[in-house]
Amino acid sequence: MGAVLLLGMLGYLLTIPLRALMRAMRTAIASGVPMWRRLLGSAALSAATWGLLAAVPVPVHPTTVYVTDAHGAVLVVVPRGTDPSRIGDITLQRAGMLWHPRVASGHACGPARDVPVDPGAGSPILLGRTVAVLPVRRRAVPVCLTSGRAEESGYSTLSTGHVSARRWLYLPFVKPAIDRL
Repeated sequence: MGAVLLLGMLGYLLTIPLRALMRAMRTAIASGVPMWRRLLGSAALSAATWGLLAAVPVPVHPTTVYVTDAHGAVLVVVPRGTDPSRIGDITLQRAGMLWHPRVASGHACGPARDVPVDPGAGSPILLGRTVAVLPVRRRAVPVCLTSGRAEESGYSTLSTGHVSARRWLYLPFVKPAIDRL
């Protein structure tokens, strides 16, 4: 249901520039602009739009959780769809309801591996454990801290480079909705 709603909303948002283009075409026809000039203008506008979407780089900073293992090593859970080799700088933050102050920073310093992660990791709500909760296996990379001190768990923001604006719009909005259909 949510995927259909998201795709419907994206479809509606795409109609806004299309309606503006149709209005401009009707005005051009009423003004007597020749067909070849209208087609040339439309092609130039489309090429400029696609060119900008492909050329403009957008930084990608996914947010995930981090945990500290029994030996004190800080491990950042790799978000689905993220290439662990592209992870650069990492900012560790305290888990909070509204505010996530920075507690440490570092960088990925080892290969990704499967580790057990507490399902409540990074949660600002600490409930008394009356029921045993089994850890979940997740892919994580170790973090070498360059400043600050990590807590037991919290949020982390990863720097994974840049992607084109077109890819940035597609990956978080369109692809998940299509995958859910």
